[in-house]
Amino acid sequence: MLFLHGKQDEIFPLSEVEKLYTALLRQYEAINQQQCLAFHAFEHWGHQLDLETAQSSPEIQQDLTKLQQVIAAWFSQHLVEAE
Repeated sequence: MLFLHGKQDEIFPLSEVEKLYTALLRQYEAINQQQCLAFHAFEHWGHQLDLETAQSSPEIQQDLTKLQQVIAAWFSQHLVEAE
């Protein structure tokens, strides 16, 4: 499971999402599957990502680039090609 969260989220504060992630991580650790859980927080995101605003914001553009990298790495690690 991949958690993606904006640090500027006005609905779900970062601290609450971190608590949820930590609690879930304990469960994944209990079954020795902690490598299947990841969390990434993006500095300039709110609750929603407005792509129109993102086009004029270099900071959000950097977050989007990081998002692409995180997702690509996650899929590379967790999606196995069927034989």
